Amino acid sequence: MNDLYLRALERKSGYEKQIISYQDSFGKVYQFDKRLEQAAPSTYFQEALRAVEDFLDNQTISFYVFTEASLDAYRYVYSSKAEKVSPEWLRMADYPEFAKRLTAGEVWVNKNQMKGYPDYAIPLFKEGNLVVLITIHEAEFDQMSMSFENLFKITGHFVSTSLLHKLQAHKEEMTAPLIQTIENALNEERNSHREKETVKPRKEPTLHLVASQQTKEND
Repeated sequence: MNDLYLRALERKSGYEKQIISYQDSFGKVYQFDKRLEQAAPSTYFQEALRAVEDFLDNQTISFYVFTEASLDAYRYVYSSKAEKVSPEWLRMADYPEFAKRLTAGEVWVNKNQMKGYPDYAIPLFKEGNLVVLITIHEAEFDQMSMSFENLFKITGHFVSTSLLHKLQAHKEEMTAPLIQTIENALNEERNSHREKETVKPRKEPTLHLVASQQTKEND
């Protein structure tokens, strides 16, 4: 009888922990979504980065923005620990396996630990175009799991929803600092290319994130 009673108590304790875990998870998702929705348009990317860092408990996260002319992406905002471990420009031609999954709208997980590839990446689309890429360059050992992959997918969904929602109402305010930053980065790259004449500078890009369907139709 005592054994049955103890086992019943253990099961009850286990169920209570599961319920608390589910409640904590729901609360965490709710707070994450709330932070994204409350982010100021002019600093959306910076605030979204901090929210993602806290939500995923990782400090090697980067937000890349794609250009319209190619599948080159610029690292616009990034965690403090991501600066030295992730590239400033992400050129899809250098990551064929990676590019194949992302352009198909799939999450990338570096299960085979391919050198130079981020551990996680999720693409965000606007009007069918790849516009933003969120990467985790170095995930902790216990983050290389199916449960964390699902959490990362949830992250991408909420960021994509809030980003597109804010762009509808605050497009110019959100993209003006982004465009200026990328133009500065391109100018630096051009200066570097002048010193290294073996490399051709890239053309001035436009951003799918900024372009609208109406603009394309007019073209």
